[in-house]
Amino acid sequence: KKLSTTALASVLALSSLGFVASSYAMPSGEGYEKCMHGKHGKGYGEKHGRRGFDIERMAEKLNLSDEQRTSMQTIIDESKPEITALREKMRDNRKQLKKLAHTSPFNEAEARKLADAQGDLKADMIVLRMQQRSKMREVLTEEQRMQMKEMREKRHSRQ
Repeated sequence: KKLSTTALASVLALSSLGFVASSYAMPSGEGYEKCMHGKHGKGYGEKHGRRGFDIERMAEKLNLSDEQRTSMQTIIDESKPEITALREKMRDNRKQLKKLAHTSPFNEAEARKLADAQGDLKADMIVLRMQQRSKMREVLTEEQRMQMKEMREKRHSRQ
């Protein structure tokens, strides 16, 4: 009975790791494809599923000055190497998790170690993006910040 309980626990742990790993499958801000199906409300051949910051859209919606646009681009460019490095580490960690999922016997200690590392990397990414957004907000005027807040609230109310 203990063996079947252990086997069941291993299967559940592996399947949950699969769900966690798949949630990180698309790197944010890069690697998106053009829609070839004409779905997703964007029309045939349009980009969709893109995450990250779209400076052109923000410049248009908030009527950014050239100076503000340049400052925003500088903020993005300065954080890009660190974001890229974090993405690569997350990708490597996912590969290790996937490889571990196919080994026998299951090594729970190693799985926990890799899962914890993936969580730490995700936390680092969240903090880095928050820092980036905070710097960007500082570039905006008070009126633009209010306008951005209204746009965000409107977007969230539709979801």
